[in-house]
Amino acid sequence: MNKFVGIGLGIVAAGSLAGNALMFQRYSSAKAVVSMGSDAVSIKDFRDRLEIVSGKQVLTKMVLRSIVMTEAKAKGVAPTKADVDGRIELMKRANVNGIAAAMNDPNQKYIIEEDVETDIALENVITNGVPVTESALLEFFRKNQKVFVLPDQAKTTIVLAQNQVDATTASRLMQQKSPKIDAATIARTPRLAVLGLTASVDWNKIDPNFRKQLIAKVNATPAGGVFQMNVPAKGKDKSGMLIVRLESKGAAGVPPLAQIRPHVERQFKLQQAAIQGRTKQVVLAELYKAKHPTIEVSKYSPWFTELENASANLQKGVKTANK
Repeated sequence: MNKFVGIGLGIVAAGSLAGNALMFQRYSSAKAVVSMGSDAVSIKDFRDRLEIVSGKQVLTKMVLRSIVMTEAKAKGVAPTKADVDGRIELMKRANVNGIAAAMNDPNQKYIIEEDVETDIALENVITNGVPVTESALLEFFRKNQKVFVLPDQAKTTIVLAQNQVDATTASRLMQQKSPKIDAATIARTPRLAVLGLTASVDWNKIDPNFRKQLIAKVNATPAGGVFQMNVPAKGKDKSGMLIVRLESKGAAGVPPLAQIRPHVERQFKLQQAAIQGRTKQVVLAELYKAKHPTIEVSKYSPWFTELENASANLQKGVKTANK
């Protein structure tokens, strides 16, 4: 009898705990994120709006990333951190979508690194086993020079100072040659901030004329040179100073094949795979069909309609790609 009573009490206790957990979740989601007098934005309202605005994109991308990374690991072609860093550096060199500025934002940096890792993993799956001959690669590189053209680029260290005294300190540190003072050391100096380490700037909000002046100064300064520029006050932002050191400069043009060979080989393999109908869209559909994810919450099923249709019409897609 006592045994059954014990079990009964256990069930009641478990039910009570579950009820309390649900109440806690409900209370937590009703809790305000921001209050404006008698009005407020609750956690639930905030999450619901996020789901409406970007839920489909985020969830489908998470699912596809999981599928792609699992396949890449199974085939032994998952990208390394060095692969990801190398791709991002190449994107910076080519000035892809302002990526250099975006990488200064921790949240954007995380998303970019994850997206790049997924993209490399998908390319590795597609190109796994595609043969490359030296003659074919050289011919591909010769015919596709425009694809590999890189613009002018200057690598800089930029320090922000609030007054001339601090700007002079920054200039002195940045001009020191032996030993050279690195950005991390400068960032630890009181009242100095280094872009990318202890400060960030939204260049899209900077006055266009100031940007032109800055670019002109950078172009006129040799590698190793240091210069200062006054940053005019704007709205609530106070005036200040930029101290810029030119770390290196790269001229526009097509780098030698030896310098960018892995990138050229990848593009060659992707082209060969596409000729066989193995585009990114087709391979994603193949992987999705093979894994066939189960949508556990029915309200999210419509978000995957496009992927379901693509995998269902896979053969039609392959034929279209081969045309």
